[in-house]
Amino acid sequence: MSQDIPTSLAALTADWLTRVLRGGGVISERTTINTTSQTLLGVGEGFMGEIARVRLGHDGPETLASLIAKIPTTVPENRGAGQMLGIYEREVRAYLDLLPNVDVPVPVAYAALLSDDATGAADLARMVKADRLPIWALRILVRREQKTTVVPPALLLLEDLHDAVPGDQVAGCSPVRAAAVLRVAARFHASTWGPRLPQQQHWLSGGDVAPRLFQAAHLHSRRGFRAYARTRMAPHSLAVLRSITRSGRARITNLHRQTPRCVVHGDLRLDNLFFDSETDVRAVIDWQVPNLGPAVL
Repeated sequence: MSQDIPTSLAALTADWLTRVLRGGGVISERTTINTTSQTLLGVGEGFMGEIARVRLGHDGPETLASLIAKIPTTVPENRGAGQMLGIYEREVRAYLDLLPNVDVPVPVAYAALLSDDATGAADLARMVKADRLPIWALRILVRREQKTTVVPPALLLLEDLHDAVPGDQVAGCSPVRAAAVLRVAARFHASTWGPRLPQQQHWLSGGDVAPRLFQAAHLHSRRGFRAYARTRMAPHSLAVLRSITRSGRARITNLHRQTPRCVVHGDLRLDNLFFDSETDVRAVIDWQVPNLGPAVL
């Protein structure tokens, strides 16, 4: 969409929000937002994006008291990595084109805005072409892309799920809650299974589209992760990590070729879930990496 999309949370002014929410039919022409206040959420966790709860003061008949705003991170290296993986365009297009047509609970999207310069069709073609390079060259490419990639503006204004309970992957959950999540995942996967599978697009592709490039990204990050994980992971997990370093590309390719495909969330974990009760999933959030792949992922 061609409009002045803010690139910082500070630029979400009352005037701008009034204009966008009116344009999307969220508030009426009789309503004017006159005050806003923000609380940052997930500081240190959402390393690919910046998220804030925006409280709204307004004149008019609407009862919308708050919303959640999400923009690309301002940390340069993380921002470049996010753009290289296409996650900012993916999440906006997921709310516009994918989520209305699948069976999964999600927050209401009041606005999903993307710069006209954000289309990653050329980026995907370049990625597929680059996948022919040797791994050492791809590792250099990953480092360079993270530092130099320009990120067009993208922004989401979402329903505030303040009355729901967020999941906590550190605390874990009961088997009952885990079963409830699996039921939601099964319905979601079923709605795009077999003949219902959407066609591949530049923003919705599989993890096998550029397996060598993904392996190069792993190799680029593995030393720092190993240093962190050495005292935090079991010997078995560390052995799996070492084996991925050797065989990651083959694992990606084999998994995608040998199993049925559907649309998968890509990061289905407790921190990306909200609950109304022990057995009711209110919403699945963080749609930055939906892709076409095996449901087991």
